Amino acid sequence: MLQAVLSYMRDTGANSNLSADAGARKQVTLYRELQNYINNAPVDFRKGFGTVLRIIADQKKDGVFSPRFIFRFAKDLKMSNNDRQGMESLFVALVSLSEPNGRAAALRQVDLARVGAQSLNAEGAQKLTSFFAT
Repeated sequence: MLQAVLSYMRDTGANSNLSADAGARKQVTLYRELQNYINNAPVDFRKGFGTVLRIIADQKKDGVFSPRFIFRFAKDLKMSNNDRQGMESLFVALVSLSEPNGRAAALRQVDLARVGAQSLNAEGAQKLTSFFAT
């Protein structure tokens, strides 16, 4: 999972020259990797997911997870409306909840049950909720 996030950052950073189609494919790939990791994570989910959140937090001011860049390929995504909504809700939740210092306030605004229902299987939704409950 960590490699997928780092690869996404490298390939879609502000200085990348990706076409809209290639960027959209990268975004869908990241979404699928996140889904797969959360739904089927190994025993060390908490550690790996915490690392992913720290990277997202580092990139949310002016990096690939900033408001300016996070959905820059959205209009070129080739996915169903349900998948698109799931991706958007998961990305927004992870960015909103990425910093431990602001997490308690963000948790009052993020509906983790809805995020899980839109983008994860039952096991993944439970893992996501449990991660942020502690």
